[in-house]
Amino acid sequence: MYQDCFAKILFSYEEIKDVIKKLSFELNAYYKSFENSDVVVIPILDSSVIFAGHLLPLLDFSTIFKTVKMTFLGHKSVSKNSNIKVIANFDPLEIKGHKILILDTIIDTGVRLQKVCDFIKNCDVEEIKTCTLFNKISDYKDKYKPDWIGTNIPNEWVAGFGLDSRDKYRNFKHLGVVKIEKR
Repeated sequence: MYQDCFAKILFSYEEIKDVIKKLSFELNAYYKSFENSDVVVIPILDSSVIFAGHLLPLLDFSTIFKTVKMTFLGHKSVSKNSNIKVIANFDPLEIKGHKILILDTIIDTGVRLQKVCDFIKNCDVEEIKTCTLFNKISDYKDKYKPDWIGTNIPNEWVAGFGLDSRDKYRNFKHLGVVKIEKR
């Protein structure tokens, strides 16, 4: 359906599933020592829905599922100067004292993930850890570094597997580089 919209496929659906499986092993190894506590898993909407949907069934520890969404006041691009607001689907008291695992499908500048971490820190939680499926290799010196990275990708305009380009391609099951004329 979208094949002609992409210059190339960076990761096939099967390769993405393998990366998610590898991440699940790493997460399970870390969280297995906390058997008596629930981990609150918080994907950043909208892009992380598909990632979370594939990862959650592979986790062998007790989880509570919550979500956050970002709103952008002004221009929709994420930059250091963006006025970004975090909207949670939960009352902060619901996660107080818990271990938190924030999921993001891609880290580009790291601003979005940093904003969510700052928001969650104000909820008086025990611990915040972060996990991304794709880490875009970029020149941002102060880029937020997630605790778990599935794989690095080149600094190109990508979409698919939950990531959009102008609100399209989220349902493309692979991760591809969007053709310039299709952006």
